[in-house]
Amino acid sequence: MIDAKGNTLFEIGNKEDAFQPDGFCWVHAVTSTDRVIAVADSDCRKLVFFTADGRYLGTVPAQDLGLKNPWMPALAFAPDGTLYLSGEQNREGTPVREAFVLRIEGFEALK
Repeated sequence: MIDAKGNTLFEIGNKEDAFQPDGFCWVHAVTSTDRVIAVADSDCRKLVFFTADGRYLGTVPAQDLGLKNPWMPALAFAPDGTLYLSGEQNREGTPVREAFVLRIEGFEALK
């Protein structure tokens, strides 16, 4: 995280091992509220959450959201604290790619 002058305030994520729950393989989207930072990692297929000051909160594997091999390029918090994740993935057993938008609730208290 940097401030408006470009000064580093803190860094998030495990720099030693991307495959740890708090690590990143390749970040594709980041969004935040005043209290939480959410990161979409399409390569490791997970969402990772941190407090606004950089403390690790937890990880949600894409599989736990019903996704198998998603590309997750967009992530955003709505004003009410709802998290939206969009992307696409292969439809199993076909050459078809399907898009998705997931509404993930439960962050209202963190807005």
